[in-house]
Amino acid sequence: MNLNLKRVAETSQLNPIKLLTRCLDYGMLFLIVLMMSTALVYASDGINSPDISYSKANILKVKKEIQEGNFRFMPAVKKIHHIADSLLQEGPWSVIQKERIPPSGDKHDYLSFAPYWWPDPADPAAPYIHKDGVKNYDLTTPDKANRYMVTDAAEILSLAYLLFDDERYADHAVEIIKTWFLDDSTAMNPNFEFAQGIPNRTTGRSFGMIESRRFIQVLDAANLLSDSPAYTPEIHAGLQKWFGEFLHWMLTSEKGKKEGSCGNNHESSYTLQVIAYATFTGQDDIVRDQIEHHFKTRLIRMITPEGKQPEELARTRSLHYSIFNLSFLMRICYLASNQGIDLYDYDTKDGRSIRKAVDFLLPYLNGEKDWPYQEIGNGLIGSDHLFYILRRAGMWYDDAKYENTLRNYYGNRYPGRIEQITIPLLKTSE
Repeated sequence: MNLNLKRVAETSQLNPIKLLTRCLDYGMLFLIVLMMSTALVYASDGINSPDISYSKANILKVKKEIQEGNFRFMPAVKKIHHIADSLLQEGPWSVIQKERIPPSGDKHDYLSFAPYWWPDPADPAAPYIHKDGVKNYDLTTPDKANRYMVTDAAEILSLAYLLFDDERYADHAVEIIKTWFLDDSTAMNPNFEFAQGIPNRTTGRSFGMIESRRFIQVLDAANLLSDSPAYTPEIHAGLQKWFGEFLHWMLTSEKGKKEGSCGNNHESSYTLQVIAYATFTGQDDIVRDQIEHHFKTRLIRMITPEGKQPEELARTRSLHYSIFNLSFLMRICYLASNQGIDLYDYDTKDGRSIRKAVDFLLPYLNGEKDWPYQEIGNGLIGSDHLFYILRRAGMWYDDAKYENTLRNYYGNRYPGRIEQITIPLLKTSE
């Protein structure tokens, strides 16, 4: 393909010299993206993987803008390209890559420990004691660390595939997904029986399911990969089967039932996962039941008419957990909107709503007020949850105050956030 710098410069309102300099500054990345062929579409054999966290169609609009010479997405695109290239040399990962055997005797079972529990100084052999908000990194297991790598790598590599039409990224993303979820010799059993155990107390807890929330990123990856020949119908069917079995365990096990009724961010995360996994596996009856009944009768009542979240404000990291919980609720709102149900604007008779919860946080995020509740850490640094909340709020409510807060908080980190690609600001958005 011949590249006419003058024509592209006119489109992007940059002269050819400035354009070329800008391209070189990005290590020729702009040229790589610009030369991607919009006509190059791989046969997907009818794979239809749904939007979960964001719109695939909108990411393709970002790709088109880049091809037309729009530079505003380049910091984020460059970041994706850099991370994806480094991930080609990493993984795959598996739950069997651990020395400690779960209580079941099966390495294929996921194993982790609760992060806020510590040895008793008076008796190391005694049951561990709780220190809310204070992480004990000595309790991090290989499964927990590898789960982060699997979910983040699958999503980033899939984004890179979609943006650059480079099958290397898709091939590796699929290999990572198959190793963790599908291959008999390495796959995780679809349960979380031994998640967030506590030494000398219990082998697993319902609260462990807060860790499985990141599996949603794998569903996002499946959506982005659906046009790649590497992501075959057999792999898609296998992944649907695995998540169908995991969802069944969540809905029927004692730990799952307990997590789904605990009244705080854990219940929100649980509900989000149920809706996401049911969406992915085509169980629309479960999706609508969770949206219409669980959200409207339970989750919305976590928010007071003033917009406070009392269960989260009672924590030692109250700002962090207020943001954490609200991000789950906002993600549920997005999934509901894909079903034609508006939860963003839903309010109860006594005035409880998602927007009230966002607006309650806004003056503290802007620095207009000091946070009056306990916060033993910085509840905002690196918070993906905050970006998701404010970007979605700005897009849905069409109010610039949310995006302005986002820009002010992230500062020079704002242009390079990956959410600029996954939840982009477009002239016509979802």
